[in-house]
Amino acid sequence: MTDKKYAWRTRDIIMIATIGVIFGYLFTFWNMLWEVLKPLFLFFPPARHIIYGFWLIPAVLASYIVRKPGAGLIAEFIAAFVSLPVSKWGLDVLSSGLIQGIGAEIIFGLTLWKNYKIPVLMLAGAASAFAAWVHDWIMWYGGTEPHILVAMLVFIIISGIFLTGLGSKYLGDALKATGVLSGFP
Repeated sequence: MTDKKYAWRTRDIIMIATIGVIFGYLFTFWNMLWEVLKPLFLFFPPARHIIYGFWLIPAVLASYIVRKPGAGLIAEFIAAFVSLPVSKWGLDVLSSGLIQGIGAEIIFGLTLWKNYKIPVLMLAGAASAFAAWVHDWIMWYGGTEPHILVAMLVFIIISGIFLTGLGSKYLGDALKATGVLSGFP
């Protein structure tokens, strides 16, 4: 990939870092919301994973804006790193960030970082969600009953498709409309 279109510019690095830092701070509030909303999901705890996709947005949003290999992975890791000091999950958020970023990057990589249409963004959100689910299953839910794990998977994938994939599309387009993304595709 020595093609000039894959070369990183200073503005790419700044954009990726900005997305990562902003979402890292937002994760602090999302972590609190995750706990505050817990009682609303007592009827069926796996349903809470319908809001999980917010944690995956940096990977898809950064990829959608910058359109270079590694953009999503790095933004997701930066967000995880920034959220680390206040995360109840400790150092595991770093592995989560890497795994979630890799999930999205795989989809963009399959298109050679050329396709950023809605179906691809939704698929990248779903792939990031699936990667997050596998990680969480191994780290946190090893003894969970299979039907609960499947329900968690369904809700997290739906969240990845809509909250992450479509959410990144609409957020990216809204940012572009303001002019702050001039110089990006």
